[in-house]
Amino acid sequence: MSINFHSYFAEIVNAVSSKSKNNKVKIGAIIVNDDNVLLSSGYNSFVRNCNDDPRKLIHEKDIYIEHAEKNAIFNAAREGIRLKDTTMYCTWYPCIECAKAIIQVGIKHVVSLTEIEDCPIKWETSLIRGKQLLTECKVTTQYCQAPQGKPLGLEQTRVSM
Repeated sequence: MSINFHSYFAEIVNAVSSKSKNNKVKIGAIIVNDDNVLLSSGYNSFVRNCNDDPRKLIHEKDIYIEHAEKNAIFNAAREGIRLKDTTMYCTWYPCIECAKAIIQVGIKHVVSLTEIEDCPIKWETSLIRGKQLLTECKVTTQYCQAPQGKPLGLEQTRVSM
């Protein structure tokens, strides 16, 4: 028996998140079209061509790290891949900044493997606002349970980071 596409893409986005060098939070995102073809992927990582010294994550993470959702969008743009009317799978709901990027490129559906209330409190406001903006701009969102026994990019849930 084969698995459904939600489970298939949940497995893939979870694997993509494992590429992150951020040991506290590993986020992944993939973008697929209506034919269930994987178009792009991204994970929270250092910006391209930057020295990825892990010590930079201690005090200057916001300067050097790009979010998974935007990396998936940027990776598609580098290859000239059109994202209008596609679906993005994420390990978390997108923050407000990533939500804006999703809306601007025309992604129409976002599937998250983690409920907002299961993400770190530090991100809660941005995730809630991101989901509200996606809804207002007619981007549908849904929660899809992660594969059993798979990490979701969190060391612990509901901790202040």
